[in-house]
Amino acid sequence: MLIHQMTPMQLPIRRIMALFAMMCVTLPAFAQKKPPVNKKKEPPKAVYAGKPLVKADSVPPPPYRDDVFTTGEIERMKTFLINNASKPAQPKTKRWSPAYSLVCINTVRAGVEYLLYHDSAIPDSLFSRNAAFNAFGRANRIDVLMQQLQDSGLVSKSRVLGLSGLNRRKIVPIDSMKSYLDPYELDGSLWFTLRGMIGNVSGWSVFTISLCTGTHAAILTVDHREPDKMLVYWSDQTHNHPVISGGKATTQYGWELMNEKGSVKTTPRGLDAYTLHAMKTFWCDCTYDKKTRMPKSAPVSRKW
Repeated sequence: MLIHQMTPMQLPIRRIMALFAMMCVTLPAFAQKKPPVNKKKEPPKAVYAGKPLVKADSVPPPPYRDDVFTTGEIERMKTFLINNASKPAQPKTKRWSPAYSLVCINTVRAGVEYLLYHDSAIPDSLFSRNAAFNAFGRANRIDVLMQQLQDSGLVSKSRVLGLSGLNRRKIVPIDSMKSYLDPYELDGSLWFTLRGMIGNVSGWSVFTISLCTGTHAAILTVDHREPDKMLVYWSDQTHNHPVISGGKATTQYGWELMNEKGSVKTTPRGLDAYTLHAMKTFWCDCTYDKKTRMPKSAPVSRKW
């Protein structure tokens, strides 16, 4: 899902347009007392009052810009992501502490909060100072978080990318009725999906991605400051995504440069190749029960 920002000027303009469209549809046309014979009634003309109509108890989202971020904002998020991924994972026998990295959903939650609000109070828990990031009383899942951000006006776009499998040497889409098939290829390209979502916008864009219906979540940061060049960075809490420096992987993690056409073994790795590799890795956790062979959920990759 593309994280969205709006300027103070854009915010009221968009509200005026939305309310005006609603009035055109819902307001009745008032008939005259004695309409002329054989003359059609004309609906009243819409009157623009010059100010947006806003409910008194409504709270507008933060006055962010449009769909791009500054280098300073990206660096702030990047610093958190690298520091978080450098820590060891929380042992199953111990409670979380600042010595351990956050789980994937809270890594995404805290990373985006650092991006938008300069800091984050999120440990491995459900609490946040900002309502859009607070999961108290809600399920701590990536789809729930993204719906909260979307309801707060902080998300602008989302896409779903499916998978296909081999059935008797034929490539068929995998859905909940065919989840016994192993992944064979992506239904499209994640790289070109991101390219299409940012369009001609110049600057930094931030996406979140849900792999295998929420089994894993990550942040994709897109550098499109140069019109003919796109760089994509993958971030999560694992040691699977090293920082690339001088064309080589370092011992730092949480900010891996991805390539357009690479494989899972090249440096940089291919974004599509790694996404398919990750979906295959998580496959048995999200699609079907090995004992009953019954589907659990439709295996998709969703981007916000």
